Amino acid sequence: MLSRIHTILSFLFLLLQLAKPSTAFGVNGELNILDHNIMLVNTNATVPKKEKTNFETISPAKQTKIDEDCKKSIYHIENAANLIELQAKCWKVMGNIEISSNFSGSLVDLGSIKEIEGDLIIKNNKHVFRIQGYNLQVLRKLELDSLTSFVSLDLPVLREVETVDWRVLPILSSVVINGNINKVKNIVISDTALTSIDYFNNVKEVNIFNINNNRFLETLFTKLESVTKQLTVHSNAKELELDLSNLYTVENMTIKDVSTINVAKLSSVNSSLEFIENQFSSLELPLLTKIQGTLGLIDNKNLKRLNFSNVTEVQGGLMIANNTGLAKIDFFPKLRQIGGAIYFEGTFEKIDFPELKLVKGSAYIKSSSDELNCEEFTAPKNGRSIIRGGKIECTSGMKSKMLNVDEEGNVLGKQETNNDAGKKEKGKNDSKNQGSSKKMENSAPKNFFIDGLKTSIYTVLTILFAIVF
Repeated sequence: MLSRIHTILSFLFLLLQLAKPSTAFGVNGELNILDHNIMLVNTNATVPKKEKTNFETISPAKQTKIDEDCKKSIYHIENAANLIELQAKCWKVMGNIEISSNFSGSLVDLGSIKEIEGDLIIKNNKHVFRIQGYNLQVLRKLELDSLTSFVSLDLPVLREVETVDWRVLPILSSVVINGNINKVKNIVISDTALTSIDYFNNVKEVNIFNINNNRFLETLFTKLESVTKQLTVHSNAKELELDLSNLYTVENMTIKDVSTINVAKLSSVNSSLEFIENQFSSLELPLLTKIQGTLGLIDNKNLKRLNFSNVTEVQGGLMIANNTGLAKIDFFPKLRQIGGAIYFEGTFEKIDFPELKLVKGSAYIKSSSDELNCEEFTAPKNGRSIIRGGKIECTSGMKSKMLNVDEEGNVLGKQETNNDAGKKEKGKNDSKNQGSSKKMENSAPKNFFIDGLKTSIYTVLTILFAIVF
């Protein structure tokens, strides 16, 4: 009997609870969603819609539309909450995203963002440790600069980026990027701890390719075929092995601090070409025919073998200096014209340009070897020099010879100097230079008289000093 009474009372108590509106709704008539003991059994009841928050994730069905809040020109992200709010509204961002230098989080997570039509810029931040964007596929520019705590970049599905500009990321050692990227306009990677940058191996043409000061980068292989503005590789690991075996055309190229190099297919240089302070012993450019700017071979201490066998013209200057392993400058068998000056300095014993007909600039040649014959440049055949830039100076061992020439190659004057004695041995000038020659000849007696007068005065003063004191 007691159990039946208890059951009936429990049933009546439940009915009373369902009948009381104040239990399910608050004082303002809103649904009390915090009361977890309530069961809504009235299926016809109208439940107020939950307002959309700024952090709601957008469903894939809505990703064809772009919210107006996603079309701003720039988004300044001061903290993680700003970034989460942007992700909640935008799968595609039309403008730039700039992470503030005051951003104190260690993680920059791009979350659900798939495309950034502008730039992602993170600069001068000492807190950011990791950047990740597991959904990011398209980006115009990735600019990372002066991030002293930054170690890891993870963009596994990135397929399009116009510019990669990474500078002063001293402990960046891990990068995950889709290796299928094949179009990038500019690549600059400077001052990192990276040991490889092979995620851009499939890129064949760029405007700028600049890899410098990556102290642990010992190998660099790229499938680049064309560089339309500037190719620079310098100051990476001293043992860097550089493979540019697919490169056939470049605007400007500077290679420095490289131990081995392969540029055998290079056939066109539209401006300047420089090799500076490298460790390789040979340089092969058998397909190169013309350099439309300056060619510089400077301070390559181990360089002994060079092949410029098909170069016919250097439109700028030609500078070969301090390559101490070079005994001869004889690797331009077909070179006919140099558009600027020539500057040769080193220990070489011989210079041979069998086809050279014209040098539009001056010539400065200096070798510590006594074997070098300066007559080839300072005693032109038929009285006309191939040097047309006004001056030829050649030093071999301890002797220097100098010629002045006009634009037609006619010799205007010449002189020879013994550098050991510091005296002029010869001086021959035409009528245009006779006045200056006479001045030099008359200067010796005058100097002798002045020196004698100084000696006499000194002697008199010495005697007077002795008498007085």
